[in-house]
Amino acid sequence: IHLRLLGGEPIPVVQGRVELLGKLVGGRGAKPAVGTLYLMLTSLTSTPGKLSSLVRAQSAFFSLLLRRIAGRLDSGESEDDLRRELTEVWDIHGDEAIDAALRGARGYWRRSGQPGLGMTSLSFAPGDWMAENGLGGEMADARRRYPMAVGHAHLESLAERLAAVDALRGAIEESEGEARSARERTCAAIQESLAGGLDGITPWEAEALRRAQPLIASLAEWSGRLQLSGGGETPTAYVGRERLPDWLCERLGAVPSSGGGEETGGAGAERLSVGGDTYLFFGVDAADPAEAATAELIMPGEEGDALFLNLRIGERSEQRFRFDLSDGRDLLAAIHLARQADIRVDLFVRGEDGLWRFGTSRYILPSEAHRAAWTAGVLRYLFGKFGGEEDRVRLSILKDIKG
Repeated sequence: IHLRLLGGEPIPVVQGRVELLGKLVGGRGAKPAVGTLYLMLTSLTSTPGKLSSLVRAQSAFFSLLLRRIAGRLDSGESEDDLRRELTEVWDIHGDEAIDAALRGARGYWRRSGQPGLGMTSLSFAPGDWMAENGLGGEMADARRRYPMAVGHAHLESLAERLAAVDALRGAIEESEGEARSARERTCAAIQESLAGGLDGITPWEAEALRRAQPLIASLAEWSGRLQLSGGGETPTAYVGRERLPDWLCERLGAVPSSGGGEETGGAGAERLSVGGDTYLFFGVDAADPAEAATAELIMPGEEGDALFLNLRIGERSEQRFRFDLSDGRDLLAAIHLARQADIRVDLFVRGEDGLWRFGTSRYILPSEAHRAAWTAGVLRYLFGKFGGEEDRVRLSILKDIKG
């Protein structure tokens, strides 16, 4: 039902389908909760050898929702009707949240109806201007900060101008006199041309235009092409899998006994790599208080050639997950973690019978400060060990993985 609405079908048409469905199921369960839609979208972000991501699911949901609301604006729907839909159909409550959704939809509506998707024309091509004024190298480096825009024509246009602004800001600080004035005028003109193009961009577009560190982005893309981090799966990869694999029970602290039962020990927390992404899991006893099942990401640590991903679980002591950067596999995992949208943490519960069962999945979003600290730690190692030379980094990783 919700997917049909996100696909653009009018509410009366979908309501007709709901009424027919209600007759089939006795009038109950005809309108699924939005939470069910979130669960389905989250599961769709997972493929064999790739973790699911709540951030990607939310990005898809709100991107489609903005397109739908923008379409209703284009057909002349009143604001009252749109507010009613956001509240009653999509469970978006509170004036601030509803205003934000409408503001984004209006921006997308205006942008989609304009030439250049809202970007105003310039009397010069940013890339050509940069090359003609001795900033071609700086422009090339700035372009590398937007790898996810490659292959999407309208995003490439936005990224080209954003890259020019990035390069010009750095160049302005290092120049003076007429050269500085010319660069300031050019930067201001490009920024003004971008305003309409950035108004009402969807969450998916915003994520694609997120600045990336060039060396880390290039290494992640390279490893993806060679499938160096491919494969792996979570212990809950198969729906309805009630009995957990023995290796998982052992890691959680349960050791099978000779009598067929299980002797229980202390619950553990572990890190795995699935398709290059970091995946964490931990266990609690069913009798533990609810607070024991909480997980909170705290600032990373650094010791020598190792980075530590730190997690606070309940009221227990901090859990530290070690990434040995001198090992190519761990270095690659740390590189991917610097770009990972969110971290999936699975909770397993040990019942009174001593058996472990899957509890729930949580998705932890690293803060900007956490992401910056982790990226800085990885870069310190890459430049300290390899001088930032990408070919040397690649060779070291390949030796460890293939060796």
